[in-house]
Amino acid sequence: MIKKKGIIFFAEGDTEIEFYKKFVQYLHNKKGRFNIDKILFENIKGITNYKNRINRVFNKRTIIEYPNYEFIVFLCYDTDVFEYEQHPKINWNEIEKDLKKNGAINIIHVKAKASIEDWFLKDVDSIIRFLKLPKETKLKGKNGQEKIKSLFKKANRMYIKGQRCEGFIENLNMEVILKEVPDELKTLYSILEVDL
Repeated sequence: MIKKKGIIFFAEGDTEIEFYKKFVQYLHNKKGRFNIDKILFENIKGITNYKNRINRVFNKRTIIEYPNYEFIVFLCYDTDVFEYEQHPKINWNEIEKDLKKNGAINIIHVKAKASIEDWFLKDVDSIIRFLKLPKETKLKGKNGQEKIKSLFKKANRMYIKGQRCEGFIENLNMEVILKEVPDELKTLYSILEVDL
């Protein structure tokens, strides 16, 4: 029996899941129908949950619910979480081995350098518009996350990494962002057969 093709994204939080959904929708709008039968998105609720959450979701649910599918797995995460000693190390080889043992046909790492907030800031104009701040508003902070938090604070709002922020991702211009971060996402372009 010929198996159907599937893609599953594992990402750290609601904000990231929204971003990858919007990214896939953007590519779909550019290309039309993909040669993929199922695209799933799973929030692992923080980098420290990667191994356990993937085990519960992929190994104990996804492959049972979709027995006639072969899945390509995208592991999406920020690189900054690995820059500090206090963060637990993740054994990616162990995670990949476990996924392959349970039927994943390919595992691809999508690393946001240093964080996905740095990607969002490629379209800072849309963020400023969304927050109804003056066009000349300056960025403050040592990294992407701090800069976005600072912008939200100026608008009397709160940005909490990984939590859904109504309307925020929807207002980002994917074309602007993807022109600036193509290397991190190019594998997905080729799997979905999209030329940008």
